[in-house]
This record gives sequence, structure tokens and C-alpha cells, in this order.
Amino acid sequence: MKKVLFILGTMFMASGVSAATYDNELKFYVGKANAEVSGSTTASKDANVNSIGFGLRNNFAEHWASEIKYTMGGDGYFKSGSERERFDLTSSIFVNGMYKVSNLGSLEPYMKVGVGVVNANIGNASGRVKESTYLWGVGFDYSVSSIISLGLEYEKMGTIEYDFISDEVTQFGELELDRVNLVVSLKF
Repeated sequence: MKKVLFILGTMFMASGVSAATYDNELKFYVGKANAEVSGSTTASKDANVNSIGFGLRNNFAEHWASEIKYTMGGDGYFKSGSERERFDLTSSIFVNGMYKVSNLGSLEPYMKVGVGVVNANIGNASGRVKESTYLWGVGFDYSVSSIISLGLEYEKMGTIEYDFISDEVTQFGELELDRVNLVVSLKF
């Protein structure tokens, strides 16, 4: 059996097949999200939240790709003087289209746009927000081997308008989110 595999492998390598190209990538993200909330009962507030996630990218043409990305966030707090108010970016899922500049050697800059859903909890009274929005972003990947690349990206989500009932009072406002991610990609 080993001889047969050796002969087949030698024939395949001698057939003139060039290095493998990989059409798909499994991506892992670690990042920091910034949230700005302005509401009906409060002034504008900022919170920073750590996030992690994973995604799958399909490189279907030399310069074009599609991506599905899921991220989970952590708890954070809006700070206003000595007051702290909870902010929890629970999750987001986006489907993105991407344009890649792929003729720069190991460096591959890209731009992306997409649509998705953001889930968050705002305030100490469990104000749940689940809204659809758009996303745009820029980034780059740097290939460290034929199957591994490292990258950095910035994403900005569209303004999310929310309303919920808290302590029998309707709260409404706007949520602005942006995120910076470190990215590790495995090509297959």
C-alpha cells in the first residue's frame, strides 16, 4: 500500500500541478468593541467591551470573497462620574461581501460591507436590544505560510435605534458600535 501511495504521489507531483490554492478560510477574531449610547433619559455614554469570534470566508474570485462572521462580546460599563451602568454586547452575526487587493505579495488589504444582527443589553434594568444593521470595514491579512495568515481589521456598524420598557418606562435611543480585531486565518 505504501508503494502505491508513493507512486501516485510521485505521478501527481510530476504532472506539473502547481502549488495548491485555497478557496476557503476559517477565521478567528479577538477584538475590542466601542459602544456609544445616547438615550431618552441619559446623555451620550461610551463603553469598551472585549469580543471574540469566528468566521468562514470563501474566496470565490481573485479579488472577491464572501464571509459569514459570528462574534460574542463581554460585559462592560458606561461610566458617568461615580455611576456605572451595565452594557453587554452579547453577540452579532454578519454576512459580508469583500473586495481584496491580492497582488501585493504576502500582504492582502481588503474592504467589506455587509448586513447582520446585533444583540446587546443596555442598562441595569435588562434592556435587550436585537436589531439588524449594516457594517463596513477595512483590514489586511499577512500570509506567514501557505495556510496561515495574521491580520488586523476595523469595522463600523450602522446606527441602531432601540426601544424597550424598563421599570414601566419606555426607553429609546441610538447605539453606535465599532470594533478593532486581530485575526488569525487557516486556509483550506
